[in-house]
Amino acid sequence: MNNANSRESGRSRGTAGALLVITVAGCGGPDPSGPPQLRLGRDECCACKMSIVDQRCAAGALVDGEEGVRHVVFDDMQCLLLYQRANEDVRFLGRWAQDYRRKVWIDVSQARFLTGTTVRTAMGSGIIAVDPGGDEAADTLEFGGKSVTWDGLQSWRMSDGGASDPR
Repeated sequence: MNNANSRESGRSRGTAGALLVITVAGCGGPDPSGPPQLRLGRDECCACKMSIVDQRCAAGALVDGEEGVRHVVFDDMQCLLLYQRANEDVRFLGRWAQDYRRKVWIDVSQARFLTGTTVRTAMGSGIIAVDPGGDEAADTLEFGGKSVTWDGLQSWRMSDGGASDPR
C-alpha cells in the first residue's frame, strides 16, 4: 500500500469514527411517552418508597421536572395525589391509573374512581380505578365507596375514606 492510499484509508476511518461517535451520542434512547412499564417487586413508589407489588392499585405519571422528562410510579392513588400536591413545580405530561379488574393503564382523565372502598390498597386509601364504561352501580355494590371522576378526586382527602391525610 503506498502513502497516498494509506492517507485516504486513514481519513475514511477517522471520518467513519467521528460519525459513529456523533450517532451514538445522539442515541440516548427516545424520550419516554405513554404510560410507564410497571415492574412488580422491582419498582419503588416515588412518594412512599415502598416496593410496588399489587398492580391493581398502582398509578403512574410522565413528569417534566429537575431530572428531565421521566416516568414515576406509585403503589396507591393516594401517593400520586400527595406527590402531585407536594410537587407543584413539576409539570405532569400524563397520568394513568391501573384498572383494578383488567390490570391495564387508563388515562386518569378518562377513568372512574371509587373512593372509600373495602379494597385493601397499599397505603390504605381505598381508592381504585375502574373501567369508565363499566356498570357504576355494580362497581359500588361490589367494592363499596363513592364513584368520582379525576376532577372529583383532586379534592379528595384521607378523611373521605382512608387513614389520615398527612397534609
